[in-house]
Amino acid sequence: SYRRIMITIDGGTGKIMHNGVNLSPSPMIDSWRLTSDTTNGDNGTQTSWAAATNMNATSLGTALSYDSSSGLFSFPSTGNYLIIFSARFYLDSGNDGAANIDLQVTNDGTNFFVGSMLTYGAHEGNTRSTATGHFIFDVDDTSTCKFKFVTHSMASASDITGHSTENQTYFQVVRLADT
Repeated sequence: SYRRIMITIDGGTGKIMHNGVNLSPSPMIDSWRLTSDTTNGDNGTQTSWAAATNMNATSLGTALSYDSSSGLFSFPSTGNYLIIFSARFYLDSGNDGAANIDLQVTNDGTNFFVGSMLTYGAHEGNTRSTATGHFIFDVDDTSTCKFKFVTHSMASASDITGHSTENQTYFQVVRLADT
């Protein structure tokens, strides 16, 4: 049998519609960077983040919410999000076998788990390296689904580098689909 399906594109929003139902997710891209180096040996939640205003597609759609006192990021709407982050490590003395930064996520607003961990270690001085990780987050409740970045196992002469205008340690969040 033959069945006719009407698919239209809403001229005002650009969304693909089928019989009045939205078939395309609301697009969202947001970019952030660490604005200063972590303090040597700093182990804990990182809170020096700012919107990366010079990145391509810095913000499309509604941006993330950020609480600078807790380092927590919140999503503007439910959906499936891709978080891609890159960290630049600097080990001044080289006596650090595993400097780490974690992307930690929570679904209940309280209990965090490691979504992705970046690690770098070296035994010679004045070394640098960059690592990149990603995580797909199914955000079904914007009041409880959050994320943060936490450093640990950082030796006293190790840090994660940041900059106010360069993307040394940074991340992007892209909304992929409805949840």
